[in-house]
Amino acid sequence: MIAAGVKSRALVIGAEQLHWVMDYRDRSTCVLFGDGAGAVVLEASTGGDGMLGTDLGADGAAGTTMVFESLGTRRSLLEPRDPRSSALHFEGQAVFKIAVRGLTSSVCRALHDAGVSVDDVALVVPHQANERIIRSAAEKLGIGDDRLMINIAEHGNTSAASIPMALSDAVNGGRVDAGDIVVFTAFGGGVTWGSSVYRWGDRVQALGSSDAALPPTDRSVFDLLEPNRRFFAPLHPD
Repeated sequence: MIAAGVKSRALVIGAEQLHWVMDYRDRSTCVLFGDGAGAVVLEASTGGDGMLGTDLGADGAAGTTMVFESLGTRRSLLEPRDPRSSALHFEGQAVFKIAVRGLTSSVCRALHDAGVSVDDVALVVPHQANERIIRSAAEKLGIGDDRLMINIAEHGNTSAASIPMALSDAVNGGRVDAGDIVVFTAFGGGVTWGSSVYRWGDRVQALGSSDAALPPTDRSVFDLLEPNRRFFAPLHPD
């Protein structure tokens, strides 16, 4: 819309609240995911910076490896939620292979579309799904730690929120300079993937700070997650 001249500025938001579909007695999945939100403001530019290239794709045949069955068209919104179909179905080994292959290929296609090479990239900001996936894909691309943004240890996998959150941490941490080529790449359920290549503009310092804050609460994390424990309890009779 910006390139077409329809809009001059856009607020792009990535937010996830995954805790409500997490079975907190299933330690193979619940410890991986977190809630989060991030946003960026994009605006028209005439200085040669901005989006240089993109890639987007999907492989529906592999979609069963990572899915919330109850969130799709298979279940009616009028039916009560069933714990057996509400928990995340996650095939770790299959997802790992699909993700590494998908991220690597997607980044290469986006770079080709942008007309730049891996050597031109100053920083890769990937979806923070799994550190082993990130490092395996980066190794195949020839990207070292000095050009890789990883913050999954601090936030977990926040799904659609992970890239804007990682970008915020990277900019605030001084890892993005004016004119840098920054690559964003992600994969997700479906299975889907996408990458984009940007040339960063002149400004790398914030214009100001916000005093916005979350509302206070007197509930502990265990209080907040107790409804999930009760909901998924039938799956764990012991």
